[in-house]
Amino acid sequence: MSIEDINNAAAAQNALTARINGFMDDADDQIGQRQQAYDNLAGNLRGVVADEMHWVATVDPAAVEVTGNDGTYQTIKAAIDDAPRGGMITLNIAEGVQLTLADQITSVKAQHVRLVSANPSDKSRLIFPTYVNNAVNNGYNRFSLLYNAHISLIDLELELQAKSDPALPWASNGAAPFQPNFGQMGSITLEDCEVFGSDGGGLINAYQSALTVSMRNCTFDGAFSGIVNGQNGTINLAYDNITLLNGAALRTGGTVGTNVIEG
Repeated sequence: MSIEDINNAAAAQNALTARINGFMDDADDQIGQRQQAYDNLAGNLRGVVADEMHWVATVDPAAVEVTGNDGTYQTIKAAIDDAPRGGMITLNIAEGVQLTLADQITSVKAQHVRLVSANPSDKSRLIFPTYVNNAVNNGYNRFSLLYNAHISLIDLELELQAKSDPALPWASNGAAPFQPNFGQMGSITLEDCEVFGSDGGGLINAYQSALTVSMRNCTFDGAFSGIVNGQNGTINLAYDNITLLNGAALRTGGTVGTNVIEG
């Protein structure tokens, strides 16, 4: 082996040693950064969990979607599906928009979902289309509550569209756009909302489920009922200052049970 070969081998060895040392330094830096991030998380775990479980987003069908907490979504379903189970989910409906619930079923799973007009003086409108089920009956596109979920509707206009086929009846389990799933429990709150409907439909259905409902400062306008079809289910209802116009009713069907106090 020549002197030149020995020098080249030594240079290669030195380069390899320098590279290994640099890698070790980088690894130590990254380990330190991750350790610091872990320490920060552990020191503020309650705050991190609180931030993640109090989830806020904007719903605007014309906006570019930016997913995640403090994000923007084009549909309510996409926002709810992205939000954490068990969390408090506030969805601000963009000012003055008319937003159609395009999905037949939007599931709310162990969440408290607050649907709120971004600007109460220019209320956003949620529109609930209807569909025909197997040429037998009509149903609304709807929210389905599971695992004791809760929905709050605040400062909104709600439009319950007419039957898709006027000759067919309403489905027992689809006669309203808000209801728990079969055998489930849930709760619904309406505050300062205006609801427009027709064709004898309903807003809330407790078919084969248990439901707690609270309504305050709302107007119902048209031939529909706030609550329909309590068949094989139970409803606890509290209400105050409900205005009924043009054939609207607070409830239809069901029987007021015994040992119940009404104010």
